[in-house]
Amino acid sequence: MVRDFVEAAPWAAHHESPIIYQVEPEGNVENDPDVEKPGLSYRCPKAKIVAVHNIPANLLLAAQLELLRR
Repeated sequence: MVRDFVEAAPWAAHHESPIIYQVEPEGNVENDPDVEKPGLSYRCPKAKIVAVHNIPANLLLAAQLELLRR
């Protein structure tokens, strides 16, 4: 399952050291019941981190501005 890096950036942007973890889910994957929009966030019993991505500066700035607009 691959999610959009651009969609993940605003969630990471509010952290002091913003990074995005790329994971491989282990077990059943289902929509996160705490998020109203289906397909935006998922949950599973366990996941393996396969990569750690820094957010490019231009994308980080755009994500932070998006957070301020919300």
